[in-house]
Amino acid sequence: NRNYAVQVARKAGRPILLELWDKRYFYFVTKFEINVVDSQGKSSALSTVQIDVENPRDFGIKFVGSDGQDHIPLMLHTSLSGSIDRNLYAILEQQAIGMAKGQRASFPFWLAPTQVRLIPIKPEEHTAFCQELATRIQARVDIDERGESLNRRIRSAEKEWVPLIVVVGREEVESGRLPVRVREEKEQRTFTVDELNAFVRERMAGKVTAPLSLPPLLSLRPIFRG
Repeated sequence: NRNYAVQVARKAGRPILLELWDKRYFYFVTKFEINVVDSQGKSSALSTVQIDVENPRDFGIKFVGSDGQDHIPLMLHTSLSGSIDRNLYAILEQQAIGMAKGQRASFPFWLAPTQVRLIPIKPEEHTAFCQELATRIQARVDIDERGESLNRRIRSAEKEWVPLIVVVGREEVESGRLPVRVREEKEQRTFTVDELNAFVRERMAGKVTAPLSLPPLLSLRPIFRG
């Protein structure tokens, strides 16, 4: 009722848009959404809760009340944090707002599709070492051995927000020490494989791990052109 809507508005403490219907057009009798204004000035719903009065009846859902009789319950559709695509949208929007302020965009380390990008200086000479190296690094690792300039391949990794970029040449093959560009710190560190794995484990603590979803060699991936 109207009084309930006023109570909800007061509790939220934010501007609201209230819409009341004379008839019920949907399966729910009450719904509220939490909307945000995105980087393009448009409104988007991230969270929603709905009181469903149709589906329990349609699916024959019942409970026995204190009176000993069967009753049809209300069904509460609760999506406080939104669906997976809405969560990704929120992360991307947050980064877009930061980029507008001159900040460097990035995914949380655990979510980055590629966590470590290996870039052989001379693909024909150093790709085999990178492939062996990738099997020892405990992260989602891929290798950019495409026939493009080194600077262009580094720039490509940066545009994809890859958290850790490792350029591999003769010195790295011989020494086993890896120069790692750490995106979140805007600087370069030098790690052994064991040190790099410890660095990764620290950022993955308590997070679910998943394998790389694409071929590890970038030359084997489909090319999408706008």
